[in-house]
Amino acid sequence: MKMTDMIIALGITILVLIVECTTASSQLIDGPVAREHLERQVSALLYQENFSELERMATDFRTNKSKFPDGTSKLRYYYGVFSAPKSSTLEGWKRFFAKLDAWLQKYPKSITARVAAAEAWIGYGAEARGSGFADTVTEEGWRLLHQRMEKAYSLLAKKPKRPSDDCPHRYDLLLIIAQYQGWTRPQYEALFHEAITFDPSYQVINVNYYSRPTTIIIPVS
Repeated sequence: MKMTDMIIALGITILVLIVECTTASSQLIDGPVAREHLERQVSALLYQENFSELERMATDFRTNKSKFPDGTSKLRYYYGVFSAPKSSTLEGWKRFFAKLDAWLQKYPKSITARVAAAEAWIGYGAEARGSGFADTVTEEGWRLLHQRMEKAYSLLAKKPKRPSDDCPHRYDLLLIIAQYQGWTRPQYEALFHEAITFDPSYQVINVNYYSRPTTIIIPVS
């Protein structure tokens, strides 16, 4: 091989390596890789009971309205971690709630801790109901769903006095609870308008409203 050909081949190899490294780097800050990295980090902080860092991270995401480069909210994926434990066994849920309770005890006025715990109770309620049609859900499933949704609602119902102490994900979860509890359309509309007035940029709120604005997931007694 001529020296010129060797130089060209080497140049192509270097270029390919640069492209691959750039792609890997972009995946780390954008897309599934970045989101999974954040979720693993948040989960580890919870089980390590590093609540101060969880508080700092959520405050940063809220204040700066942090998003991944693809436009998805970092706060959304942060809270998504609390929808279910690593292990969905009974013991797994008990350990999960023990960590969340410890967080609430250490930061009793924290909106972040309340929203995280409510996310968990919604997930726990949905697990009791199951993913099937309404006629496949047992009476016990309905009872547990109602009970756990009420627990989630109790954590979210009190609105902080200062907007700076509130969280857009609180409204997102209230919209989900409203669907499960079969709120009337006017009640649901009022909640939605309050939510978008608080933070019109939090896209999860809009998704929950426009994708399922009239859904009733449980029977209304």
